[in-house]
Amino acid sequence: MDSTKQELASLDVQRRALEEEAQSITAKLTSPTGDDGTGPPMGIDTPLVDIDGYPRSDIDLYLVRSLRKRLAELRTDHKQVMKEIEKRLLLLNSTNNDNGQPPIPEEQARMAPKPKPKYDPVSGKWVVKNWDGTISGAGEGNGDGTRAFDSIDSNATPPPVATLSNLSAVAQPQSPPPTIPPTPASTPTTTTTTTSATLQQQQLQPPPPPPFARVDAVALHSPASLAGLQEDDLILQFGTITKSSCLAKAVDPFQEVATLVPIAAGEQQIITILVQRQQQGGDDSNHGNGSFTVVHSLQLTPKPWDGRGLLGCHIVPV
Repeated sequence: MDSTKQELASLDVQRRALEEEAQSITAKLTSPTGDDGTGPPMGIDTPLVDIDGYPRSDIDLYLVRSLRKRLAELRTDHKQVMKEIEKRLLLLNSTNNDNGQPPIPEEQARMAPKPKPKYDPVSGKWVVKNWDGTISGAGEGNGDGTRAFDSIDSNATPPPVATLSNLSAVAQPQSPPPTIPPTPASTPTTTTTTTSATLQQQQLQPPPPPPFARVDAVALHSPASLAGLQEDDLILQFGTITKSSCLAKAVDPFQEVATLVPIAAGEQQIITILVQRQQQGGDDSNHGNGSFTVVHSLQLTPKPWDGRGLLGCHIVPV
């Protein structure tokens, strides 16, 4: 390591000497010429002939060619010295490395596969690994960009999740509709006996909002699957997002969902979802053997998992 430092010191002396000589030549080529200092400068790359193609008579052509030749040599030598300095610095840095391995170039580190996010107990957030090994996502004051990602315990678990009531943009619905009793669909009309209490409860329930999306696919073991979301479910409400609210604000409901999900994931919040599902009837007297629709209230917690995204499902417009 001492020999490397000595070589670096010697190369640095060469570098400074080359730069000082190059600056001196550049000053001569760009300074006015003539005894009175009013003549045109010789120039670093200006033409040495006039507009008629004859050699210029206002400058010393031999001196100009000599200075330009020497300046080109100095620039070439300077590039070579800088390459040697870079090699010695990398060697010195690898020697000082704890694991004795040379540092990974930034571009290679950025292209390398990233590990899964971890829960950081210090900041209380999910963080990811930067290319240089530090954490990202903890926020200022929590070691963001300075603490090592590998120092976080992989077994750390987040605290119990809360509701979205503390987020004004994604607050829980004021009165989420309860599960609506199934109503027959495409089945013969039958006369049933309904108690007065059941009839009164049905009359007090508000009608569900119209659907704005359909679940096209649900990945196994994903947050959507764990919440009970199923393929072909019709999404009536996603947090506070409904078809009517988006029409009133003239916004795209899918864009609203894309904005809500990462916010809820970063704060470990629960999103209440209302879905309409088609079910097959059983042998009970109310529905017979036909199909009927029911509305379910599901609790979805967006978070990183083994698959892509934070939900693990795909929705399409209806």
